Amino acid sequence: MKFFAYILEDVEKLDLVEIDKEPKEGEILVKVKAALTCGTDTKMYKRGHPQFPFPSLFGHEASGVVAEKGKGIGFLKEGDEVLFPVSSPCLKCEFCLKGLENQCENLFEEKVWGGFAEYILIPKRIVKNSTFRKPKNITFEEGALLDPLSSVVFSQNIIKDLNLKVLIIGAGPMGFLQAVYSKYKGYDVTICDINEERLKIYEDLNIKTIFAQEGWEKNYNPFDFIIECSGTRGGFESSLKLIGKGGKICLFAGFPKNFYIQIDGSKLHYNQNLIYGSFHYDRKAVLEAYNLISEVKLNLKKIFSGYYPLRELPFVMEKVLKGEGLKFVITP
Repeated sequence: MKFFAYILEDVEKLDLVEIDKEPKEGEILVKVKAALTCGTDTKMYKRGHPQFPFPSLFGHEASGVVAEKGKGIGFLKEGDEVLFPVSSPCLKCEFCLKGLENQCENLFEEKVWGGFAEYILIPKRIVKNSTFRKPKNITFEEGALLDPLSSVVFSQNIIKDLNLKVLIIGAGPMGFLQAVYSKYKGYDVTICDINEERLKIYEDLNIKTIFAQEGWEKNYNPFDFIIECSGTRGGFESSLKLIGKGGKICLFAGFPKNFYIQIDGSKLHYNQNLIYGSFHYDRKAVLEAYNLISEVKLNLKKIFSGYYPLRELPFVMEKVLKGEGLKFVITP
């Protein structure tokens, strides 16, 4: 089938071109109903991405309707409304066999990529392991949150404590998802950011906010659990200053290679702190995220900052680069 899709030709250079794709055995071609902007897209747009060399299809958080399917698919039919994550583990490599599905050696050999298009191809592994029918009670844009919400769920699976005082550093789209998920779990949630305008989104969600000006940490008591979503040195350093005894720090946002920071090992030892990184997700987290979305257990609607047709994607990306909004919905 021929259709139009955006190709990222180079840094900040998008072209809307006609491409031709047909689903092979086990694959489906989905008519995109909603695609969302995200942090990975923004990084790729600004400076490229090692996993996706130029030129590359663009966008991956999407949902839609099965338009065509390859041979060997019995549980889906044309016309089904579907949700899907960006990847699924191979279940055969060393790390999958250890239960570390998010570290799968073949994780991105098959991937969903090219959401900013009229149609998107879903590879066999993702169709088999992690494609779901969209419940009628949710919108397509809510369904497109399956991928990022899966990462959020996975990042907190290590936390078994109750009644935690939680701080989220960085109030962007992933900080938003961390906040509403933490609130759903019954935690006392505070979120901070250097963008005061962005914090207004949280006023109606019963989530406390902090405008993070210089030296802000000295005005607050320690937290039990801190989720670092800014990917900045300042965010990491604030986490170290504010973590309480027995507390845990999740480095949720990615950091650049060769990023180093000084840590007081004595404090870490005697206060019994844990610092851990979280990358991607496993199938269990995807299933939990799907259930959260389908049962409408999270207040997700405020994450959507505007709706634009496919042809206006370059304009939307400029808004994203300026730090406007959280997630914009592209509707082909």
